[in-house]
Amino acid sequence: MDDSAGVVTPDIDGQLNGVLPIFVKDFDIKNANGYSLSDYQISLHISKTIGNGRIKGLQKIRGLWRIYLKSNEAKTELVSKGISIDNKKLPLYTDNPYAANTKDPSDERIKVTVRDYRMSASTEPILKFCRDHGIEPTSPIKNGHIRTSGGFLTEMENGEKFFYVKKMRSKQTLSQGIPS
Repeated sequence: MDDSAGVVTPDIDGQLNGVLPIFVKDFDIKNANGYSLSDYQISLHISKTIGNGRIKGLQKIRGLWRIYLKSNEAKTELVSKGISIDNKKLPLYTDNPYAANTKDPSDERIKVTVRDYRMSASTEPILKFCRDHGIEPTSPIKNGHIRTSGGFLTEMENGEKFFYVKKMRSKQTLSQGIPS
């Protein structure tokens, strides 16, 4: 079955070989003279940290670098050791900082997915639920999309809504129903 019809782009947090990318904002990747580095130069700095042959690829889309590594072990090592350029440690994000609406990698955000929500319904009940329960959204509410068997997003919505919130209090859950 050909499932390429309607494909827009890979998922913004898409995986390669089952390994989610690490994100770096382009304006954080500058040399001592303030110039952006090329993908090759960035790969050399990464290889200094985790060794050669562990990078699957690098991609810059709209000012955000995605670092794809060949294994979760390499990803864990890079996140724990970090990347330094001209003695400056770069902020690394394990979640897309623009989707989560965060400026600091240490800011903890939680992705909330609302399922079985009528596509025609207003998102106001979701926002009211958050306000009533002391939950602080940090991103707009977005629509989920159907994926192809290859994991690519299509233009077709699936009825799910998702957004990011600040870390909640211990033992706080969102399992209660939200009226649509």
